[in-house]
This record gives sequence, C-alpha cells and structure tokens, in this order.
Amino acid sequence: SPQLLQTLKDELIAVISKHVEIDREGVEVTFTRDKRCGRLIADIPLLGAREPRKRRRKKRAKA
Repeated sequence: SPQLLQTLKDELIAVISKHVEIDREGVEVTFTRDKRCGRLIADIPLLGAREPRKRRRKKRAKA
C-alpha cells in the first residue's frame, strides 16, 4: 500500500542518514512483484560520509 511504502521510506531515511549524508528529496522506494517473489527497491542518493560520533562516557564520581 502507498502508506506502507511511505513508512518504509521514512524509516530507511532515518536509519541510513545516521551513517551517511543522503539527498532526502531524491530517495525513491518502490515495490515490484513477479511470479516468484516481491522486491523492495530503494534508490538512495548518497552525498557523503558523516563524521563518526564520539560516544560520551559518563564519569563516575568516586565516593
């Protein structure tokens, strides 16, 4: 359904954009079906890599 495709598109954008910069307006997600199976196709234009996020560690206060 169109609503399911939009949900999948939104979730793919959210996950992939955590790791690489993408052209959100250029993302296309389609679903096709043949005799054997369905196929989800995602065309996601990549703009570049994101800077790695540094994990923040909380310093424990010594008692």
